Order: sequence, then structure tokens, then C-alpha cells
Amino acid sequence: MKVIIPHQTEELKIIHAQKLIIQNLNVSSPFLYARSPLWIDSFFDDELPLKSQIKLITKITINPPKITQNLKKNENLIYCDVQIQLKDSVINSKLELCNLLQNITNDDFSSINKQFLQVDFSDFPSHLKIFRLGELQHLQKNSIAISDFCWCKLR
Repeated sequence: MKVIIPHQTEELKIIHAQKLIIQNLNVSSPFLYARSPLWIDSFFDDELPLKSQIKLITKITINPPKITQNLKKNENLIYCDVQIQLKDSVINSKLELCNLLQNITNDDFSSINKQFLQVDFSDFPSHLKIFRLGELQHLQKNSIAISDFCWCKLR
């Protein structure tokens, strides 16, 4: 599978958003943790070489964070929708930001959602200009790595 890895300067903006979310929502007790690594699934055709695929990308937009009502432990709770524009189509993906440490109730979710809506996400939408497209490799059960990658700078 191919993944998009933001450049460090872009990654710092995303990490800043993660910190804001965790700081504002983990007030009463810790129940969220930051998701890492910050990679975007690209859903590209695995048959094409990386350099051919990178030439197809014209724009990548990371939209403001959203909260979903997955209330089970280890589920993706907060994410950003990502649009990857190609020369002839658009791929919709997600950038997972935060997961749950423990299950939460519907009542807890209501208060969390209210706090979430108060967080300032003025850095979004963000347009990725510099990134790597990499080949994801599963090493072991809980171990992943990038086996090959190439850099891209969009105009």
C-alpha cells in the first residue's frame, strides 16, 4: 500500500492540532492519545512505480479535524478528511489524529463534542506542498515501515 508522508513543517502543523485537541478534551481525565505516524493512505494502484504515481498528484488538501462517534477503545475518534486530486480524478482519504484509550459513554461524547467544537483550527484547510509518497511494508504484527519513497513538491 502507498502512503503520503507530510514534510516535517506540515507535520508540525498537524501535531499542533493534535496537541490542541488533547489539551482541550483531556481535561477531566485522559482518554485520548495522539495517533502516530501521521501518514495518509493514498489508495494508489500498487502496480505503478512510485515516480509514475507522484506525477499524477496535482493537489492535496487536509480539511479541518472532525470527531466521529466511534466510542470503543482503540478506535479512530478524531481525523481529518483528505482530498488527493489527481490529473483525472479525486481520491478521498483520512488522516487519523487521535484514538481512544478507553470506552466512553454517549453522555461523555456529548460533552466532548461541545469542547471539540470550541477548539481553534485556523490552520485548516491545509494544502500539502511537500511530501513523500512511500511504499508501506508490514514487518511484524504491530510493526510497519516505509520500504521505498520519493519526494514531491507541488506548485
